Amino acid sequence: MSLTNRLKAQIEATGPIPLPEFMEQVLYDPEYGYYYQKVPIGRAGDYITAPEMTQVFGEVIALWLIDIWQQAGRPTPFHLVELGPGRGTLMADMLKVFQSLNMPLSDMAVHLVEVAPRLKDCQQAALSSFPVSVFWHKDLSTLPHTAGFCLMVANEFWDALPLQQFVNINEDWVERRVGTKGDAFIFLPEGSTAIREICPAMPLLVSQIADHLTINGGAALFLDYGYDQPNAIGETLQALQHHQRQSPLANVGKADLTHHVDFQYLKTSFKTAGLTTYGPIPQGNFLKAMGLDIRTERLCERATSEQCGALRTSAVRLTHPAHMGTLFKAMAVVSDASLQPAGF
Repeated sequence: MSLTNRLKAQIEATGPIPLPEFMEQVLYDPEYGYYYQKVPIGRAGDYITAPEMTQVFGEVIALWLIDIWQQAGRPTPFHLVELGPGRGTLMADMLKVFQSLNMPLSDMAVHLVEVAPRLKDCQQAALSSFPVSVFWHKDLSTLPHTAGFCLMVANEFWDALPLQQFVNINEDWVERRVGTKGDAFIFLPEGSTAIREICPAMPLLVSQIADHLTINGGAALFLDYGYDQPNAIGETLQALQHHQRQSPLANVGKADLTHHVDFQYLKTSFKTAGLTTYGPIPQGNFLKAMGLDIRTERLCERATSEQCGALRTSAVRLTHPAHMGTLFKAMAVVSDASLQPAGF
């Protein structure tokens, strides 16, 4: 039975499905889920992330992590964690910088939190040449507490988590569900005038990250698109297929489903967990402060005109307010208030 028919049969048998459950099946079903069927990232996929645009993105993030490690007294052993590592491009670019600056890779382990087998294959290929131990985890629960100081990064991780929505009907907030009408999926109840969004997976993930950083010591850097207003109203759920917007209820399992991240919630939750937070700030401000433009021009000095054009175009796309510079945010959390993250 196809995923579409299975979902329709479930709705017919038990009634409309809560949106988080619908998204969980559409994205993560082991047989037909979006992340299990294909490699979604890249020009041949459905979307392109920042690391795929330019190597400079990974390079400046590597410098940010190294600066934190140096501030902490260059502790060993230490480990580098990436949540949702995509095709492994970001990690590979960071490890190149670690190598060039003679970081003690023999004292470091890489831990990747990844659920999609096809992406794991890409990551293995991208990282196979580096002299560092790499471990994979399906969730954060198996991250080690004996690997030393932790450097964590997550680029476009939070936006892919299942989302819960509440709609305002006659001044009451009612949970939005997915039902059917004819052969199509529809949102129920229909005719809502306002929508609030909650990410039900966030509390556990925040708790796990906070515990890991508290036990091991360390810092985390999050980059994602989202907002920083309390009690925000509005729908942000979207679907992308072949780089084009689609209805979130069409082409189930074939299109990527994402939403804007509630950075206000993340910031408050990490503070409550005892960590020190910085940001969120516009991604463009962060990347410029970390030297993205300077590094881009350095690369252009020995690049072809075509390569230079691509480098500069990517830099503008990542930092300009009309592109990803403002909508995307950067936020850092540290276990020790004496650590001062660069760029914030």
